[in-house]
Parts: sequence; structure tokens; C-alpha cells
Amino acid sequence: MDQLDTVVIGSGAGGLTTAVALANNGQHVLVLEQHHRVGGWCHSFKRQGYHFSPGVHYMGELGEGEVYGDIFQGLGVSEGMEFCELNPDGYDHLILGEERFDVPAGRDRFRERVLERFPGEARGINRFFRRMGRVSDEFDKAGDYMDGWKKLLLPFVIPRLIAYGNRFLAPFADKVLGGDPLLKAILTARGGIYGLPPSQATQMTHAVPLFGHYKNGAYYPRGGAQMLPEAFVRQLERKGGEVRLSSAVTRILIEKGRACGVVLDNGEEIRARQVVSNADPEVTFRHLVGEDRLPARLARRIDRTRWSGSCLSLFLATDLDLPGMGFDSGNYWYYATSDFERLHSRCQKTLPDPMEGLFLSVTTLKDPGLRSDNRHTVEVFTTVPHSPFAKWADQPQGERDPEYQQLKERLTGQMLDLCDLIIPDLSQNLVYQDLSTPLTNDHFCRSHLGSMYGTEKTRDQTGSKTYPTKTKIPGLYLTGASTFGHGVMGATVAGMFTAAAILNRTLEDIMVEESEPHNIR
Repeated sequence: MDQLDTVVIGSGAGGLTTAVALANNGQHVLVLEQHHRVGGWCHSFKRQGYHFSPGVHYMGELGEGEVYGDIFQGLGVSEGMEFCELNPDGYDHLILGEERFDVPAGRDRFRERVLERFPGEARGINRFFRRMGRVSDEFDKAGDYMDGWKKLLLPFVIPRLIAYGNRFLAPFADKVLGGDPLLKAILTARGGIYGLPPSQATQMTHAVPLFGHYKNGAYYPRGGAQMLPEAFVRQLERKGGEVRLSSAVTRILIEKGRACGVVLDNGEEIRARQVVSNADPEVTFRHLVGEDRLPARLARRIDRTRWSGSCLSLFLATDLDLPGMGFDSGNYWYYATSDFERLHSRCQKTLPDPMEGLFLSVTTLKDPGLRSDNRHTVEVFTTVPHSPFAKWADQPQGERDPEYQQLKERLTGQMLDLCDLIIPDLSQNLVYQDLSTPLTNDHFCRSHLGSMYGTEKTRDQTGSKTYPTKTKIPGLYLTGASTFGHGVMGATVAGMFTAAAILNRTLEDIMVEESEPHNIR
């Protein structure tokens, strides 16, 4: 690829979106991926014929006329994409001790169901939904007023987002929902989407995904998560771009103070006019650029940065008749307690024993096409810190010592004990099981400390205080979960911001393609 314009490090959602947007606008782009599969957290894998997608569990705003469907069309990647709608009567099932609540599609339906359950708390419920809805809606509007003179209109267009967005969730929830702890738990339980308890989350961090992104329900990619990066790669290659797998970058080339290419682990040099890193800022700056080349202020910022929690990922296959037992395509959130502050504190510091919370997804009920011999695949996740696994970090993947394997067996048993509370006798009816730890995240996704969401999504590290896409090193750009936002869609928009910064155009201007819309099943 002569005259390479941009080299992109990492093929996650942010990296591929940046690459496709740049290629659509005439750039020659190369994406380098250290793994042997494309996609980063969006990749899928098979074990013994069973299909698993560890990083994608559901996506929102893909209905007709909704924002992410328009983005996929404008990038030219939507043709051939299919999504399966999750149960609209309960795309999330909350199990709080002995209590259960099913979250339906539709913000008004959600509110009405909460009102039916707690008729005496109507005033507080309506106030909570009104605030969350307005903050989320104004967040969506803000993107249209970020360029040029339009910024002057922001105080008039998004007054509630400005007034309340950066305020903490817990005081507001306590004030308007304080009469019933179960009510408050139902409306704050899904903080696992951003990895924080109510005391550390802002109203914007909570409202945007849960009362905005999923306001009309949720979807799962037909064929598993791998369908997403494959669609992006097809479009990239149509535009003359390229993805190289098993190509780990060890260094970003900097000459005369400017990023001008990369060096691979085999010593190969690849030069380009711009370098985009989809790796975490810690990896990008400390390991690929090198501390000796960092401006002092940037080095201090990296030292202060806090990272989101990591996770255990349990992959299962069972011969139980799950539909016959009443299970559906919705996700299952289980908590032994509604004291999310204590639960989160435990998960931040140590391996909780006993475990008190997990997220469970039956992927073969989300996409029946993934079913194998009438068996079902189940993916289960729980938050853990990285530190208990650090002593094995330097041992090769798959060759760690017996103590590590023994710990995995113990943790698997604890997770299965909780799974049995959701799906009775699941642990006794398994045909496959495997556990991944934070070290697995390190190995396959090169995520610092195994973090699920890049930087921790606290008030001082989100919004205007995220890492900017354009770095202090000329020619070097960031994208992904530590810039605009995390998750598939947050990283996708981050990739668009990065491409827009490189091209010096607006987000609307870089949407130059038009493909057939995706299908919903």
C-alpha cells in the first residue's frame, strides 16, 4: 500500500469505524490487529462447535430511523447485517434477591410497569423518569451543536444536561425514590453497563444508555458479534483498505516530534501520515510511544488515570430445554443484595466470596441460528479486580501454573452456584464450560488491567474530561472506549469523531456512503 495515509492500531469498534470512515473519504488505510481474529471486544470464537461472543450482549437504537441504523448506513456497512430483537416485554430481567422485575422496551412502558409495581410512589417515579429522559434526550441533541458558532446555542438547547448531567445519581435517586429500597434498586440496578455504583455514577452516565440508548428495546447481531467487524472489513476492503491480523505493534515511530508510523513485533516498519491507536491510553502512551517521549503534563495524567473494573467470563453449553423452562432472549441480572455500594466496593478490592452478582445471557435464545444440536450456549459475567491475578500475568497464556488453574476452578464453582439460582440445575446439565479471567482480556484485547470499559467512567473522566481524540503528539490520534464512550456504540461514535478530526470535517460530512438498511428479525 504505497502512500499510506493512516495506520490504525487495533480492530475494535473504534478502530474499524475510524478506518472505514477515512477510507470512504479517499484515504489509504491499514488496520493492524495483534489477535488472529478481527474485532477486539467484538470478536467471536468457537469451542467444540459452540459459538461465543464475549464482548457484545445487546445493542440499542437500531430500529427504523434510529441513530445507529443511520450511522451504519452512512458508513456503508449495513447491507447484509441482521439483528434479532430481544424480548420486548423484558429485554432485561432484574432478579434482586427474591424479587424479579422485567424491563420492557419503550420508556413509557417501563415507567408504567414501575408505577404498577409501586403505585404509592408515583410522584417520585415520574420525576425520576422525567429527569433521566430529558438528560438523555438533550445529550442526543448536543452533537448537532458542537461545531462552530452553534456552540453558542448549547445553553439554550441542553439546559437540563448542563444543570444535572454531571451531578451524581445517588443523591437524586435517594431524594425522589428514597421511600422504597426495592424501587431504587430496580431503577439503578443496571450500573454494570458502565461499571459504577450510584454514588460514583453521574446522572448522564446512567441516563444516556438506560433511558436513551435502550429506550426502545435492544437487539443482538444475527450470527454473533463477529458479524459486526466482518461487515466493516468488507467495506474497508471495497475502498482499498486492508486489515492485517497477528500483527502486534510494539512501537509508534516518532520523528521530529511527529508520529509517522509503527514498528511491528517482527521488526517491520510501516510508515503513514497519521497513526490512530485503538489501544488504551496507558498502552498507547506508556508502552507504544514511551515515557521518555511524553510531554510532562500527559505523563502526569496517565499516572492519575483510573481504569474500569475487569471481569470473569464463564462460557457454558447445556442440554436443558431452556425455552420449555420459561427462559427467553432477555438478559438476566442477578443480585443477592440491593446494596450496590457494598457490592461494588467488594468487587473493586478483592475476589468476593461468596459472589453476590452476575449477568447471564442465553445467546441461542437471542439468535436461534447459533443453536447446536438443540443445545444452548450461556455466557455469564461478574466484575472482579485485576490484582488477584497479577502474579500470573507474565506466564504464557495456556501455560500458567497449577495454582492459577485451581483458582479458576474455585471461581467457576462459585459462579455456577449463582447460575443455579437463575437456571435451576444448570451446573448439573452442562456439556461444555470454560472460564476466562482478566488475564484473558489482557491477552486477546490488550486491555490495561483487563478493563472492560477503558477508563473508569467517573465524573472526572467522562464528558469533556475524557482523553481527546487528537493527542499532544502531532500525527497521533486516539479512538475507542477511553475517548467518547464505551461499549460497541460508544466506541463506534468515538471512531467517527477520530475520523472527523483527521479529515477536519463534521460528523455529518464524513457520512458519504449509503447502503441498504440492516434487517430486524
